Amino acid sequence: MAGVLCRGRVGQRHPCHRVLQRQPRGTAASLAAATGLTLATVNKSLVHLERIGVVAELTGRQRGRVLSYARYADILNEGMDLPGGGGRG
Repeated sequence: MAGVLCRGRVGQRHPCHRVLQRQPRGTAASLAAATGLTLATVNKSLVHLERIGVVAELTGRQRGRVLSYARYADILNEGMDLPGGGGRG
């Protein structure tokens, strides 16, 4: 998967992916701080990672978005449906 994430200049998208694997939830600001990349670079990376299904946006907002490593969110949500097909929430 690293080859897919490193489209363009090598390493720009991959650091965000690595951080999200260690810290499955984050914001663009927290990822910028953890990777040393600019907010613009992190946001471009997140758009790409979201498009290919690696991360999922959790808040439904345009600003102050919280993103999660998609597989982690899937694992946490497994088995959360109530008996009879009613979901949580």
